[in-house]
Amino acid sequence: MRLLLLDHDDGEAFASAIRPHGFQIAVSASKAEPAPGHVATVEAVVLGTKGPIEQRAERCRQLRSSGYTGAVVGICTNVAEGEALLKAGADDFVTAPYPPLELATRLRACASRAAAAPSRLHWGSMDLDRVSRVLHLPDRTVPLTDRECGLLACLMQAGGSVVSRSTLRERVWHRKEDRGTNLVEVHLSRLREKLGEHATVIETVRNTGYRLRRDVR
Repeated sequence: MRLLLLDHDDGEAFASAIRPHGFQIAVSASKAEPAPGHVATVEAVVLGTKGPIEQRAERCRQLRSSGYTGAVVGICTNVAEGEALLKAGADDFVTAPYPPLELATRLRACASRAAAAPSRLHWGSMDLDRVSRVLHLPDRTVPLTDRECGLLACLMQAGGSVVSRSTLRERVWHRKEDRGTNLVEVHLSRLREKLGEHATVIETVRNTGYRLRRDVR
């Protein structure tokens, strides 16, 4: 698997540690901005610990806004940094110091999910483009954030069945732990606001989760 390494102080040491697990550092851009063409050639991006977390989170948002759909995994100094990256569009994170095998395992899992995900999904008269993160409605198009797109994609793939909050958390944020957050509710509320008159397509099933109805008008 080809990786792009960003914001890391010692790319050579990282490459030496991860290479035995079947990875190749295709491009290391620790001291420069990666060329758009380079990003498109890799299956995963690893974000290191160099620089403030706000800067690294913005880097992650830029990757997603540019249309990158591969895996993005962060290396963090603590869980709070990891959660900031997840909110910015990362798929997963590890906290340093970490065993290289742990990072390798998370990279493979995230890359497999990204590769298996269809680029377009349909539900009734809705058409979701997961690459550009644009939802096409009968009367307009709606740009979505990475999390909004992920939530809607999960509900579409469920085919009208109820999806629990814990399942949505695990699939969209790739974390099983609840941590007492209301991330799912907050992002679904924003998604409904964007849908406007079509918001009733997302049905809340009390004490269970959410599902889609075929009632887009």
